[in-house]
Amino acid sequence: MKVDRYKVNDKHRKNAAKEDRTQWIVSDFYEIKLFGEGQINGWVCDNNKTIWSIEHRNGQHTILGSNGSSDAKMAKYTVDHNNEWHGFPIVPIRNGDKPTTRILEDWENKGLITRPQRRKINSGRW
Repeated sequence: MKVDRYKVNDKHRKNAAKEDRTQWIVSDFYEIKLFGEGQINGWVCDNNKTIWSIEHRNGQHTILGSNGSSDAKMAKYTVDHNNEWHGFPIVPIRNGDKPTTRILEDWENKGLITRPQRRKINSGRW
């Protein structure tokens, strides 16, 4: 998988958090680091057009952002028609904001999430 460019998108940094637009609370560097980890671990789907990432440290998931009412603990990265990537933290409320079963199983196998957490993510909760 080739990545030409990554762009830190201000609409997920400077605007107010909303149900349909989460905002990062981690640094730009952290956002890009998670993007790389998702790519390295193969958490890729949709014909290489979506990368997912999550971080679990010291028994806790890193809170990456917020939608104003819920903490976002996963990140989703997409690519546009110009091969430019950008990402945003997500809460798994909408169907498009849930990683594939394969990715969730890999996260579970690596100890990043538990089986009950996997079920909750699939049902749109955390």
